[in-house]
Amino acid sequence: TFYLSSSLAAKMHSFVAFTILLLVQNANLIQGDPVGRDFEALGYGPEPLALPCPMEEDIAPCMCHYNAYDHTMDLNCSLVSGEADLNRVFQAYFPFPSFKKLSILDNIHLKVISDGAFGNVTFETVEITSGAVRSVDANAFSKSAATLTSLNLASNHISEFSFETLTSFSVLDSLILRHNELTMIPPLTMSKLIDLDLSENPIQALPENVFNGIPRIHHIYMDKTNIQELAKQLFGSNRDLYDISFGGSQIRHLLKDSLRINGSPNLHFIELYDNQINNIEAGAIVGASNVEILLMNNAIETLPETVFKPLLASNNVLRLEGNPLGCGCDVAWLVTDSSFHHLVSDATCYDGEVLINLDPTFYEDFC
Repeated sequence: TFYLSSSLAAKMHSFVAFTILLLVQNANLIQGDPVGRDFEALGYGPEPLALPCPMEEDIAPCMCHYNAYDHTMDLNCSLVSGEADLNRVFQAYFPFPSFKKLSILDNIHLKVISDGAFGNVTFETVEITSGAVRSVDANAFSKSAATLTSLNLASNHISEFSFETLTSFSVLDSLILRHNELTMIPPLTMSKLIDLDLSENPIQALPENVFNGIPRIHHIYMDKTNIQELAKQLFGSNRDLYDISFGGSQIRHLLKDSLRINGSPNLHFIELYDNQINNIEAGAIVGASNVEILLMNNAIETLPETVFKPLLASNNVLRLEGNPLGCGCDVAWLVTDSSFHHLVSDATCYDGEVLINLDPTFYEDFC
């Protein structure tokens, strides 16, 4: 009687299984595609496709990469020569139309992304950046409405964008349109959106409730725009805000209720630095607590108690460095109440003297 050790038996079992797999694969190559496609009729010859990607020559200059580890495909079309070339690629046969990512980077030829440009192919992530795109048709990405989680069109020349069509994108959580030529945006409606970046666009103004329809938003970046005044009630049911940024814009006034936050316990930053703010109405920032409010490098000259004390009473840190504070009687309430000093530690007067180092007895005597 011949006995095999358990380890040797396992190795022989694996070898037999592997041999059977090779025989099955060879049989498929001889008999044709197991799912019954006629490759010769499709013009591919008797050999099967390099699955799961399409034939290289059919989608050139695009390149398909299959990741065997997580069974996903990426498509890079950075070398297309223009709209016609892109449309031709997606008229090819795609045996598996579900891709993880589409990339078109640093392309100076593609200027229009038209409806139906991508055929029936869908993506989870689209990155078309640092290019020459001027126009994106309303339904350019509609086939990916149920799959697209991230759309990045940064650093192009887009002057108009159909935000309304994104309402039907059920899993979109990141929208990046920074460094384009947008001058306006409508009230937004995207139920799953988490990250929004519209910085470096010549946007002139924001409508009321512009962010009310994106209830799950965490990060809003609107830096370096042409906005001069924030409209009232920009926010509504936004409960998950983390960072709101309007830095480096042209803002001069903060109206009452413009930054009314209705319950966002995770809000950490309100960024208003490098603007031209010289007037903040009482109640302009409401509902924020334990937040760092960045007001550096503006034109703030006074700190009225009715405006700033409620913010400090809610334990918000005010970053005021780089403002020409007059440090007159308008700051007496602050100078004489040391319990707030740790929240305004970088505030300096127009002559360079640190505000919290001012003599409180002087203000008690003269104010």
